[in-house]
Amino acid sequence: MPGRGSIPAAALDSCQGRRLNAPDEVKALATEMVSVFEKQQVPREALASALVFQRAAELETATVELVREVAASLARVRREPRERE
Repeated sequence: MPGRGSIPAAALDSCQGRRLNAPDEVKALATEMVSVFEKQQVPREALASALVFQRAAELETATVELVREVAASLARVRREPRERE
């Protein structure tokens, strides 16, 4: 699935300190990530991570650590073969 790591990486690049730097930009990235994941029918775990990130972005409570955890979760999903195939 191309690009799955690029959106969390972009969010990580937007980070400054403990809170994400541009809340509106991060909200847009999170919304885009969820939309792309739904369209690509990514594994449930990846979509769940994206939804957690989206909710935190909406509440403006997303931290650098959360972005790192989401990126790590997506990397794990990418390494694991899809069971449905």
